[in-house]
Amino acid sequence: MLTILYRFILTPKMCLLLNSNQPIWKVSTLLLALIASFFIAGSFSVMGLVLCMIAMFVAVFLQVAVIEFVAQSMDYPSRFLSVIQWYILSLYPLCVIPIFLSLSKISVWIASQQLLAMIFVLGGVVTLQVGVIRFFYSCSLARGILLWAVPFLIFWGLVVSVSIGMVSQLGGFLLS
Repeated sequence: MLTILYRFILTPKMCLLLNSNQPIWKVSTLLLALIASFFIAGSFSVMGLVLCMIAMFVAVFLQVAVIEFVAQSMDYPSRFLSVIQWYILSLYPLCVIPIFLSLSKISVWIASQQLLAMIFVLGGVVTLQVGVIRFFYSCSLARGILLWAVPFLIFWGLVVSVSIGMVSQLGGFLLS
């Protein structure tokens, strides 16, 4: 079970080639639990862990659903279940974030480098996710980046439009 994660860390493309046809729900769930436990490390509870895992799964599910919708509108075949499993597995670089957070308490220099480290970690996640999209949809780098970016553009578009609506409502309330 963990050999798939180990292979994915060392050689993602080769791991995808060798293991893309087998279900990896156990490894994906284990990794999701590990990442969720890092996010609630200060106040550990089983209920908190389960809720954090559910929230993370829903976020990944919605992102992959939008990717799948856009991919099918571009005439790519449906690969939803495979993509969601490997998409969760591509979150493994997030496991190093607690290390950076705990080291930043030791040294001021490390704390100043924390933002740079976070950027590299998130860049690794994005690179792996675009690689998973490119592998399962057999698309170019540009289309893989486009498919990856569409859910974020939709999300931030909703955030901005709701914010503008709330500000305009608040402004109208204050002026009356």
